[in-house]
Amino acid sequence: MTSLKLIRDGMNLPFKIQAHGPDGPTLAGVYRPLSREAVTDLTADVNREPAGKARVRATAAKVAERVVSWDCEDGPPTAENVAALPPAFFDALELVVTGYARSGADDEKKSALPQC
Repeated sequence: MTSLKLIRDGMNLPFKIQAHGPDGPTLAGVYRPLSREAVTDLTADVNREPAGKARVRATAAKVAERVVSWDCEDGPPTAENVAALPPAFFDALELVVTGYARSGADDEKKSALPQC
């Protein structure tokens, strides 16, 4: 069992997303989790945007700021590339960064991410 660590800027954690089941593609990398205050700010910022593309862009920008690295073949974790992820991966990555789902090698079996 590992000890709890407070979220401080620079705290990096691994993630691994298999949004389409064990035989589907995987997205893995390192991210900096958002604090509770930052999650609240993200929600407020996104809710100020009109529905549709503006909300996706606002969410993608905030998520991209927190992804340190990933193994996506098509490019680095920029806001534009996060927005271009398949919806299941976009949603799962948002859940990981905001702390609503666990991810990483130690949590694979108990992860709250969808496993189809």
